[in-house]
Amino acid sequence: AGIFIERGENITVRGVEIEGNGNGFFVASGDSEEVLSRDILLERSRIYGNGTVKVANDRYHNIYTEAAGAIFHVNDIGPLREGSGGAALKDRSSGTVIRNNRIEGGSRTLDLVDAQESFPVTSKLPEYNTTLVYGNILINGQVGASNMIHYGGDSSVENIYRKGTLYFYNNTVIVRADQSARALTALFDASTSDENIDARNNVIFVGPATSGSPSTVLAWMRNEGNLKLGANWVTPGVKEWRDGKAP
Repeated sequence: AGIFIERGENITVRGVEIEGNGNGFFVASGDSEEVLSRDILLERSRIYGNGTVKVANDRYHNIYTEAAGAIFHVNDIGPLREGSGGAALKDRSSGTVIRNNRIEGGSRTLDLVDAQESFPVTSKLPEYNTTLVYGNILINGQVGASNMIHYGGDSSVENIYRKGTLYFYNNTVIVRADQSARALTALFDASTSDENIDARNNVIFVGPATSGSPSTVLAWMRNEGNLKLGANWVTPGVKEWRDGKAP
């Protein structure tokens, strides 16, 4: 990793540029208070061009964090190394706040999943069930994510998934991909029917990457979860479910 926080509290990383690593910015935590990373802030930094191609290409990300309290503020994130299958930002923290960033690329724009080693501690915190994503510009291009924002878990142990609410407010989402490159794109990919997404006051634009070509078709959701919509501006033609679920 470019920066590897193995265990740490009250750490601010500001004004750095991280490029050309496996994981760009990495934060680890253990299974007790003594080995728990806590209150991490990454801000005003540029994180791009990380990830691997030949070895476990989906296991390395621009940002990969697990802590009790993680804030990402005013960063420029992505795209990853060409050929990498990693996420732009993957997080397993409690109390995650992603605000006012520009985030582009990745097999997932945001991958917000269950805690691993820290679960015995962080799962008891009320903020484990609340994730805030607001004021960001999220860009998904021709070679990009079929499922942009993953929320819940990926361990296949569903009882440790977040099972809370992702609050998605005041964001600008730009999807530019031809239908020939990606027929369908889901904005949200909730892991189970216990995951909730509250989306309000966002601007969501969908268009082709090539002038005159039909664009990818955007869906609000992939195939699971509960979506609550306030007022949003969205390009016409957005579906409810990517995978053909009943309305």
